[in-house]
Amino acid sequence: MNRKDEIKRFWWVPCLLALLAGLLGQTSASALIADYTPLNQSDLRSKFKLKLVANGEDLKKGKELSVSGCRLKLKSETDLEISGKDAEGKSFVVVTPFSGLGTTIFSGDLDNNGVMDIVVIGVTGGCGYAPPRTFDSILFDEKRRPVLWGVESYAYGDENPSCCDLIRLKGDPRAVMVVESIVYHSVGEKDYSYWRTLLFRAENGGWRLLPSYRGQAMPLMVRFRFKSNHQLAKVIPSDIRSFQDASTFAPSGRGMKEVTIEHLKTDSEGNIESLDFGGGPVPNNSANDWYYGSTVYCEGDPLQVVSYNTGLAGEFLKDAANRKTRIKIPANMRPGCLPPAIWLSR
Repeated sequence: MNRKDEIKRFWWVPCLLALLAGLLGQTSASALIADYTPLNQSDLRSKFKLKLVANGEDLKKGKELSVSGCRLKLKSETDLEISGKDAEGKSFVVVTPFSGLGTTIFSGDLDNNGVMDIVVIGVTGGCGYAPPRTFDSILFDEKRRPVLWGVESYAYGDENPSCCDLIRLKGDPRAVMVVESIVYHSVGEKDYSYWRTLLFRAENGGWRLLPSYRGQAMPLMVRFRFKSNHQLAKVIPSDIRSFQDASTFAPSGRGMKEVTIEHLKTDSEGNIESLDFGGGPVPNNSANDWYYGSTVYCEGDPLQVVSYNTGLAGEFLKDAANRKTRIKIPANMRPGCLPPAIWLSR
């Protein structure tokens, strides 16, 4: 089943859930999180505090911001540009989506390495129980080079610095991102829904998937019903047990491999529909792995770090496909999943 077919097949699920939740008095995704996230309540209350920097209206008015030695400004109506220099004085530029429906900028030392990081929260406009927000973070490694990482977010709270689904685990000052999504399991004509929770911790200028939580291996899964449920599923169906790890890796690390883009397909407007890195077209399969974003790193002067959801990323990838450039992606990739990070040089 391809991505479009799956959308058609499950289009009614968020709408039905929204209707039933409204009848039951649950009118927000925040209530849904409280009713289904299988984390200890003391951990959920231990929020990682961020500092509010500005909202999108300031940027729309042409104002430039300064955060952690970086300059923030709108590159276009839909793209936010963050520029600065690393520890060696080399320039970098980060480009990530800017939501006209609402964007808020925060700062905080997420990985406790002494450098203030940048967090960009965007409103999606999703209906029903589609994720209402996006969470994009720019962390800085030991060389002060930027690492862009993004996931879907169920956080609510407007400009409240505690609104994000960031927590601290006991005895650890680093931020942990609670990444949640609804995944689907089918048996014949019957469909079953599960609430999946993954935990990523900010470490050394990046994000790492925690292997377990209080002795329970990832993913944390509960059955998604129409009443509160925090009981972990005893048996996870095999088709939804595995998932794509969105942890960040350095391009020279052991977790990367070299490939070329063997085929790139675009739509009638020139936007990328799918890429083939040698293992088949991606993304092409299940909504169960849509929880993370992908970042394109283009080595050069300056280093350009670009969200896959921007036009600039499309230009870089088309050029790499035409020139058969050797690129690097995570070695451990699930079939049909877009790499969380793509490294190339120009």
